[in-house]
This record gives sequence, structure tokens and C-alpha cells, in this order.
Amino acid sequence: MRWNTNITTRLVVYLLLTALVPLLLFGSSAFYMARSIVIEQTTANNHRTLSEVQQFLTLYTEQIEDLAANIAGNEAIAKALYEVDRSAGKTYDRLNTQAQIGYILNHFLRARGLVSLDVLSLHGQHFHVGSTLDTHDVPAQTVRRLVQEAQVSGQSTYWRGMDDGANLGLTSNKVYTLIRPISHYNEKAHVHSVVGVLVISLNDAIFQSYRGQDPHQIRLMAVDRDGRFIHHPERNHFGQPAAPGLLRLLHQNPTDQRLVLDGQKVLLSSMPLPKIGGYLLLTTPVKQQTSQEMRLALLALSLLLVCLTVMALLVRHHARQVVMPLRAVAQSFQRLSQTPEATHTPLPLPAVRDEIADLVSGFNAYLQTIQDQRDAADALRRTQQEVLDNAQTLRTAIEAIDEAFVLFDHHDRLVFCNDKYRSLIPGNQHINPQGKTFEALLRARIEAGQYAELLHAPPEQQEAWIRHRMNIHHSGQGVIEQKLQDGRWLRIVDRKTPAGYTVGFRVDISHIKQMQEAAEAANHAKSNFLANMSHEIRTPMNAIIGMTALVLDSTLTPRQRDYLGKVHNSARALLQLLNDILDYSKIEAGRLELEQLPFELAGVLQQVSDMFAHQLDEKHLNWQMVLDPRLPRYLVGDALRLGQILINLVGNAIKFTERGSVQVQLTLHTETDHTVTLQGSVSDTGIGMTPEQVARLFAAFTQADSSITRKYGGTGLGLSIVQQLAHLMHGNVQVQSHAGQGSTFRFEVTLARASEEALPHTADALAQATWTLQTAPLHHKQVLVVSPPDAPCADIQDMLTHMGMSVSTAGNPTDAIATAQHSPLAAIVVDLRLPGMDGFCLTQQLYTTLGAQCPPIIALAAQASHPPATPQNLTTGIVAQLDPPWAAEQLRDTLLHWIAPITHTAPDETTCVARQLPVAPPLDYALLQQRIAQLEPLLSANRLAAKRMTEDIELLLQNTTLAPAFAPVSIAVRRLQFKPALEALWVFASHLPSHSPLATPQIQETPPCPAHAPKS
Repeated sequence: MRWNTNITTRLVVYLLLTALVPLLLFGSSAFYMARSIVIEQTTANNHRTLSEVQQFLTLYTEQIEDLAANIAGNEAIAKALYEVDRSAGKTYDRLNTQAQIGYILNHFLRARGLVSLDVLSLHGQHFHVGSTLDTHDVPAQTVRRLVQEAQVSGQSTYWRGMDDGANLGLTSNKVYTLIRPISHYNEKAHVHSVVGVLVISLNDAIFQSYRGQDPHQIRLMAVDRDGRFIHHPERNHFGQPAAPGLLRLLHQNPTDQRLVLDGQKVLLSSMPLPKIGGYLLLTTPVKQQTSQEMRLALLALSLLLVCLTVMALLVRHHARQVVMPLRAVAQSFQRLSQTPEATHTPLPLPAVRDEIADLVSGFNAYLQTIQDQRDAADALRRTQQEVLDNAQTLRTAIEAIDEAFVLFDHHDRLVFCNDKYRSLIPGNQHINPQGKTFEALLRARIEAGQYAELLHAPPEQQEAWIRHRMNIHHSGQGVIEQKLQDGRWLRIVDRKTPAGYTVGFRVDISHIKQMQEAAEAANHAKSNFLANMSHEIRTPMNAIIGMTALVLDSTLTPRQRDYLGKVHNSARALLQLLNDILDYSKIEAGRLELEQLPFELAGVLQQVSDMFAHQLDEKHLNWQMVLDPRLPRYLVGDALRLGQILINLVGNAIKFTERGSVQVQLTLHTETDHTVTLQGSVSDTGIGMTPEQVARLFAAFTQADSSITRKYGGTGLGLSIVQQLAHLMHGNVQVQSHAGQGSTFRFEVTLARASEEALPHTADALAQATWTLQTAPLHHKQVLVVSPPDAPCADIQDMLTHMGMSVSTAGNPTDAIATAQHSPLAAIVVDLRLPGMDGFCLTQQLYTTLGAQCPPIIALAAQASHPPATPQNLTTGIVAQLDPPWAAEQLRDTLLHWIAPITHTAPDETTCVARQLPVAPPLDYALLQQRIAQLEPLLSANRLAAKRMTEDIELLLQNTTLAPAFAPVSIAVRRLQFKPALEALWVFASHLPSHSPLATPQIQETPPCPAHAPKS
């Protein structure tokens, strides 16, 4: 055998030397050559990428420098800076300069990556446009230093690098800045002098398109001349200094290098930045670029190992085919001759059918005859014993189970069941279930009256019940709960086995059912108690609110008014809490029923806007409402509960938003012939929430965090009620939020569609009669609607027609002016989105052309807003401005106010502008002058006492034609906007008739329309 093994070993060595070693050497050489080629190609690609970025940045810097040159060369800005430093302390001059510079700078904000434009005068006065509204003054010393840096650099535009910037209001104060002095030519002295400096702040947005598909692998970076990052894929490195070792490498050898960065080997390519200074860096992981070569090398090595293994197996197989079979046959014959009665193992047959295989086959045939007889007898005895043992073990285990067990075969016949099954189901003692099908057992138990729900059921209902149970049984995944005639409950579980058998368990859950029913009864009793108690408490609470409101309307001392005001606000907060508890308890008790009445969707939105207008103004939040024009105007449902959903969501959005905006959007999701699925969203820019806080957001009596309850208040019921109301309206509520980035609540509700023909029959007759009575002064009045031809105000025209007015339309300014000159109009409604002309310019032309004969002009805003009355709109003739969505009641009240002002007052949420009207003779001018003199200092000092004085003047002007002219003052004061109120007061005094002792000639002439203003 040793000689045979040596032959096998020599055969393996010969194969290795002649075939595998040359292949191994060739593969290693090819691997290293491919690796070098890939690295060279990667380096060349990096250079091309850096070259493209360098060329792009060169164009970008030239664009920014041209922008700086255009701004610095603007003589209007230079002149404004020259004059503002010589009129220090004059607030009006500064505001005027700020408006001029801001108007000019706004045209330069379109460059990509531009954060802000800051113009600084030599005395430090700051004029800014950009991402914030910060205009704090800058120390004059800082301005002079900036000018000196630009002059020392010898360049007209000096790129300073990363800096904190002049605008302190930026969220991220690290910006890349460049400065350029602003010179003014003094025509008298014939000299140029520096009057300020322009600071342009940039971010790294220009690099975003070159960051690559995987910023964690291939990284594009840039450093300025001072070694600070002006772009880095990780935002926290923006503006931070680069590693000193990296900067030394760039200064010493700014070429391609291999180094270890962040624990991995990378290829570093760099290229200098023109004008800006610094370097462009591009790092590529070596491992990523050579991963394909490594995989090929591993594959080749694996193939080599497989080849070695196959070769060894073949050599061993060949040796075993020749030597080992002969020796095995000889040894077996020797053992057989010595011990013929013993059991001998057959020899393995060779794979190749030759003489050796025939020899082995003959020997095995001899042995097999004896061995088969012995093995068959032993296997039979063992199998019989195992079957008996397994059957006994299985039966013992099943009987030991404390639950009823049953087994049906693939023909659905009962094969086996334990004693628990026989005793648990009544009637099994009288029925022999063995061998019966599942359906036969069901019918036998139904006849025995074992199922409580089928005791008095008709035959067809019993057959349907049997089919249902058979389907569940055959599915093999059924889990049901069944009540028996004696009051017990069973949980029935059936499962299919791979062999087609059905295994079933029957579990007695009577105790669990009893506890569940007791818990449900207790919960129902609790909900009824809460609903009844909340309803009883509301009655005295409404009395408290009503009585305190009546007392607050009487004459009180300031301390008494403060005390009663706190009592009134606390009572209203408590009433809101009780209302929430009442709604929640009604929903939980199943007693809340939704009304199904027609309503106008725009009216619901307008009510929400009116409710929160004061809070939005107090917090200076931008308010937007978007109503999908595809939505029907009228729907059928519970408008009060839909408004409650919006009020809760908008109230939360305002509560948790300190700055930014709140947006409400209603869109059409799906619709059928009879229903409309409405999708609404309420978005804010507030504090946001984490995923953990969102997970428990809709649970009753909980808020996102306990600290929120302490800071903002609330009971945690609002969103739970919103979710329940949405479910009652066949919808749902979802929330998307990120901490610090605001939240968006989306809800869906399904409402019935109200046809225009059916609406008058379903609406309340009293409401229709009231509407007709209220709009009686408008009947047969002529009104002109001016709107673009591509966006006609169809809803407004329908509203006006519904009010009984005669409607004329015009699609352009020329037709509008011609119609107004030749028709006796009672009012003009103008859409401000006119093509070719600003809407304010058209109203100014109408007001100028028609003069005293100009009817009231009502403007339709292009988007939702709540602007206060301003003096700039006086000469445009606009008396009111309506924001979308336009509600019929709002339009009606506005028209009644200006067409029949004796019995109607100006609506609170429209922006009114005073019109010059004659003064009624009985007016006490001396008292009016005294009141205005007392109101002016209160408005200047932002005193809340101005509200009471304004109410006194309104009472003095009641039923006079001067009351509408004073409306802008009243509206601004009610919104606590004292500065606009003061300006409106000045306008009111300036437009009194000349014989009035209050008339003053000091009001400046209104500037001309921007469309016709002379060029500077």
C-alpha cells in the first residue's frame, strides 16, 4: 500500500508543476496590473471632475462678481447710502432708504447659493434682503475694516472666505462672503468717495450637483485660503477648519496622493481654486475602486482550490479502483472462511464495470443472500415495537392535555378525540363520534339543541350557518368563538396538517367572556356618567361666562376689568375642557350622531379663518388657505363637526408655532356619483415631534410630552376627538412630523354630494327667507365684475346673482372703464390678477376717471391673507378686500355695508380703506377733535386703552356718513395693530371736508401707480 501511495503523491506533484503553478503566477501578475490601471483611470476621472468643477466655479465667481458690480454700481443705492448717513436719527428717511434699497436688491436674489445681500453704510446702518429680515445696525468700525480689507486687496471685489457674515439673523451664521466698496460721485465736489460696502453671503448650494450619487464614498470638498471648509458632504464641517496635516499636504505637494482618511485608504486629488483661493479636493476610496479586481482574485483563488480538490479526488479515486478493491476481496474471503456464521459486510462496487467489478459483485451476491434474511427479521421486530411505543406515547400525551383535542382524517372523519373533548361538549356522551364526519357531528348537535344561537332559527338559517362553519373548518386556519346552549363559550381552533388531516382544539373561555362583558359594562357606565356630568356642569358655566361678559361691557375700574377678564378667560377655558370631555364621552358611549345637512365648504373655511385671525396676527404667522376648485361648492354632512376637526388641528398648529406659517388645504381625493372623499391637511413650521411622540399622539388624555403640557397647556383630548370624528365620517387621520421642522396633519372624510337642484328643497325655509330679507337692499342693483378671461370668477357671479343683483362682466381694463362710464353701477368687483396691468392700477384709473361718481370698489385677492388697511390704497378707490375662499355671507355683508351703510357695519375681517364722504351736520366736531387728540398718543404708545377710545369714536360717528371712513382705524385697533391704526387715523383726518376743524393739509400726496412711475 505504501508503494501505491507514493505513486499517487508523485502524480499530484507532476500535475502541480506542469499546470497549476504557471496559472497562479499569471493570475497574480494580471491582478496587480489591473489594479494599477484602475487606480490610474480613477485618478484621471478625478482630474476631469475637478477640472469641470473648477471651470463651473470660475463661471459662478464671475457671475457673483458681476452681480456685486451691478449692485455697487447702482447710483441709486450709492446716493441712498450717502444721504442716509447725513440724516441720522430721522426714522422716516431711514425707512424710505430701506424701502428703496430693498426694492433694488430684491431683483438680485435669483443666483444659486445666494443667502443674503447686505448693504452697510459707513456709519453702520444695515440694509438687507435674503433669508431673514434682520437689519440690526453694524458698528461703524466693522464697516471701515471691511472697506479697508477690500482696498488693501487691490481688487474691486474681494473674496474674504468663511465668515460670520454681516446678517446676524441667519439660522446658520457661517457663510462664504465677498465684499465690494460702494462709491458715490459728488457732483458738487466732482470726486468719488466710498459711502458703504456691499456684503454678499453665499452657501455651498452650488456644489450640490457635484456631490455624487454616494456622498459617503466619493467626496467633493473645498477649502478657502484660510483652510476652512466652504463645502463638505457632512454639514457639520461647513465653515470648520480642515485638519492641519491635510493643509500641509496641499501646500507642500498639491497633486494626487494616497493616504488614510477616516480609517480607510483613499485617493486624494486636489486643484487650486481661482479668485476664491484655496483648493478643490476629491477623495475616492481605494477599496471601492478595486473591489471588482478583489472579487475576481477571490473567484480565481476559489476556482484554483476547486481544481486542486477535484484533482486529489480523481487521483484517490483511481488508486482506490485498482488496489483497494483487490485487497478488500481477499480479506473478505479470508474472514468468511474463518467465521462463516458471522455477519459480513458487502464490499462496495467499483464505478467502472470491469473484471474487478465482476469479482466484487459475485462476492457480494453470495453474502447478500444470508445477510438479507437476518436483516429482514431484525427490522420487522424493531418496527413493530416502535409503532407500539409511539402510539402509546402519543395517546398518553393527548390525554394529558388540559384542553379538548380532536383529529379528523383527509376524508373529514373523526379519527381520535380525548376524554376532555367528550366531556366538554354537551351531548357527546349520547353520540358516538368515532368515524363520523365533521358535518354529521354538527347536524347531530344542532338537533340536540346545543348551540344557543340556533335554538329557534329557521332551517334555511341553520343551513347557512352550517355552510359557514364548514368553510372555516376546511380552510384550516379558523379561529372562532362559539356560545353553547348552557351559556358557556368555546374557542374553536382548527389547523390542517401536510397530510390533509385536521387537528382541532376546543378551549373553554367562559370566564374570560364574563370578565370582558363586565369590563364593557363598566366602561359604558363610565362614559354615560361623564356625558351626563359634563352636560350638567356646562349650564352654570355658561351663566358665569354670560354674566362676566355683561359686566365687562359696563363701566369698570382697570383693576376690576383685569379681575373679571381673568375670570371670563378661565371660565371659557374650563368650558372648552368640558366640551372636549363631553364630545369624547359621547363618542366613547356611542351617543354622538352626525347631522346630514347641506352646507357651503368655503363658509366653514372662512369661519375657521375668522376665529384664528387675532391669534395669527399676535404671533405674526403667515396664514394660507387652499381650496381645490374641483370640490363641489355644497356638500351634505355635519359642518359643525368638520369645523371642529379643522379648529382643533389649526389651534394646535398655531399653539406650537412661534414663527413661520400655518397652511390649511382641502383637496378632492376621490368621488362617486353620490359621495365625495375630501382630503384635508394642516401644516405648520412649529416645534415638530419625534417618532416616539407621534406613536402616542392620538391616545386620549395624553400629549406628545409632559413638558408640552406644562408650557402650552391642554388636556390631550383634541387629537383623540379629531380621530374619532374622522372615523365617524368614514375617514382617518395621519401625521407626518420631524422634530424642529414642523408637522403636517392629514385627514380624509367622506361626505354626500349636494346637487344644485336639490339644495333649495333641503335647505331650511327660514334660512332662505332670512337670506332674501337680508339681501333685499341689493335687489336689481347693477354690479360690474372685472376678472381675467382665462380665470373668470364664476363663484362670485353666482353669489351676486343669488343676491338678486344685475351682473355685468369685463375681461380687460378698457372694457371695465367703458362699462363704468356708461352704466349706473352700485359697486365694482375687481380681480387683482388682471393681465397686462396690476389690479391696483386699474382701480386707481377708475377712481381717477369717475371721480366722485365712482362706486365702491371691492378687490378679490389672489391668495389668502389678512392685510391691514394702509394709506397707500386710498387713491385706488378700494373700499374692501376679500381673501379666498370667498364666502357668500362675507360678500353680502361687504356690499350691504357700502351700498346700504345705515343698517350694516363693516365686517371685521375685510380690509377697508376710507373714502371722502360728506360730514353729517349734527356731528359734534369739537368732541370728535377731542377724541382724536386723545386717541393719537395712545396709538403711538401701543396702549390697549386705545381700544376703548376707538369704541367711543365709533359711538360718536354712529349713523353718520363718516362711520365707514373710520372703519380702517377700528379694524386695525381690534387686531392690536397700532401703527397701521395710527396711519389710518391720519388718513381719516386728512380726508375730512375742508370746513372741518380737523382737516389738515400735512398728509403727503399718494405716490403714483408703480406701472406708471418715472424711471430713476
